[in-house]
Amino acid sequence: FAMGEFEGAIGAQEGALMFATDVLGPEHRVVIDANQTLGMIYLQLGMGQEANQYLEAAYILAANVLGENHPDTIEKY
Repeated sequence: FAMGEFEGAIGAQEGALMFATDVLGPEHRVVIDANQTLGMIYLQLGMGQEANQYLEAAYILAANVLGENHPDTIEKY
């Protein structure tokens, strides 16, 4: 991927995260997945601090919503 494609992906994913949070609420599964996806994009760009912010948010939300021992929380987040 070219840098511009990742930057476009970040913008699109941030928009999706904001929309999902507004429409579905902050503890919806789609919001959890949007945080995780955004974290992975930042990770691919080598932007660890930003990646950690979103990946940690995904894990915390998943632990709260699904439970710490839920298979998705353990394996995915």
